[in-house]
Amino acid sequence: MAKFNVNLESIKRRFETQSIQYIKMAGLRLDILEERHAKVSMPLGDTHVNHVGGAYAGSTFVLCEVAGGYAIFSTYGEDQFIPVVSKMTITYLKPTSKECYIDISFTEEEAEKMIAPILERGKGRMPFTYYVNDVDGNQIIQMDAEYYLLPKNK
Repeated sequence: MAKFNVNLESIKRRFETQSIQYIKMAGLRLDILEERHAKVSMPLGDTHVNHVGGAYAGSTFVLCEVAGGYAIFSTYGEDQFIPVVSKMTITYLKPTSKECYIDISFTEEEAEKMIAPILERGKGRMPFTYYVNDVDGNQIIQMDAEYYLLPKNK
């Protein structure tokens, strides 16, 4: 696999000093950050509850978007590409009124396969699927995402 500069401490600082105010307000937590692995959780509290007492769809979208971005950073670093969501399809599998999390990891082979066409062009689309679970381990959402990796201007 192509070598990427993955500085986990820098990526953690990026999360902790988040410039996007809504993400700060949302109370998302970066529970795990390892090479090719990110786990992000979201407490429901009053902020993320919908009109029937379950997880609010907009909040789960933000959870998904953020987790996918940090999974990309933990795999390819921050130096070469900037991930931007280009498409997300949420399939709601089961309602929940409990804290939610996403745990995304890639094998080295998966990571290599996903980045190969982007390295050839210098930018491109990276599709992948992941799931949101509640704290009881129930799979509540399937997220089919596509991130566009833009070249980072140095």
